[in-house]
Amino acid sequence: MQAPVAGSSSEGPAPPPPANGPSLAVIMQRPSFAKAFADMAGTSALPAWAKGSDASAPSARVQVDGKTMWLSHVCQAADCQGGQLFLLTDPAQHAMQALLVEASGGAGDSVRKLTWLGKPDASAQAFLKAQDV
Repeated sequence: MQAPVAGSSSEGPAPPPPANGPSLAVIMQRPSFAKAFADMAGTSALPAWAKGSDASAPSARVQVDGKTMWLSHVCQAADCQGGQLFLLTDPAQHAMQALLVEASGGAGDSVRKLTWLGKPDASAQAFLKAQDV
């Protein structure tokens, strides 16, 4: 499986966290992480852009509920505003959880659909929602 493509936020450039973790492409080369991605609840329904392409942008090392994790942000290559994936990787547990954000409609009347992947707890959900600004 190849990793998704990297991109930017849908409503203007929010300052990204410092990029001090491995790229998603590097993360996905490890069999345990590729399996964690494939086993995340909801990945079978991901759009094609979120399942394949290049993801060479570095992840950010972040703290979520006292745990150090890697945050990867990927988006639909042709329409980053239309589809984004925020992926948290726990390097200690070899686990992943994510938020898929899909938008439809025009800029003024856009409808945003949020889909949770894996089983993020309340802290992870709040953190991931905060990334979609």
